[in-house]
Amino acid sequence: MIYCPECGAENPDGSSFCQKCGANIPVMENSKESKTPPENFWMKQTRNGKILIGTVFLCFITSIVILSLIYTGTTSTSHYEDENLAFDYISGWKLSKGSNMLVEGSYNYAGVIKFNAEKNLTNNRTLEVLKDEYISEITSKGCRVTSEKPITVDGVSAYEINSITNQNGESSQQRKILLVKNNSLYGLLFTTEADLISYRRSMDTIINSIHIKL
Repeated sequence: MIYCPECGAENPDGSSFCQKCGANIPVMENSKESKTPPENFWMKQTRNGKILIGTVFLCFITSIVILSLIYTGTTSTSHYEDENLAFDYISGWKLSKGSNMLVEGSYNYAGVIKFNAEKNLTNNRTLEVLKDEYISEITSKGCRVTSEKPITVDGVSAYEINSITNQNGESSQQRKILLVKNNSLYGLLFTTEADLISYRRSMDTIINSIHIKL
């Protein structure tokens, strides 16, 4: 086999032109030279390899940007405020005053938020105790706790508890936020029949902006 001096393609011995690019293949007395790929062949292969790597890297970065936009979203936010509390939320939520609730609302009939308060806590009911009481209550009703972790809300320590419940063949997920401020317990509950991840930005927007006035 001999190599084309132009593109580096292999050709049968004795070929006078390249079967791939059509370039002339000079007849050489020493056939060893023609049977060795020319230097420009390796340069082209290196250049093509760099282009391929660059293309793959660009596609990777583009995918990350697209996924980031999907997660963070570009939806506008609105502001809720009354005499008890204030927070930002994703536009589209329908908020209203509820019975025994500081505020409650729904989003496209798939996500529900409820914010309640329990005032004048006794001294022995710490945040840790209240968290354990909540977990005990929901597990006794058939809920399964998937995760729990300490967080900070409105400048004070809080707990986040995620759980799943199945009732009458229907599954729903809950994300509960518990915090104690000014000797009062505040509970923020998100419930959705969809995946919690789908509403995480909506939830985080509320959680990160809450300010309790009581």
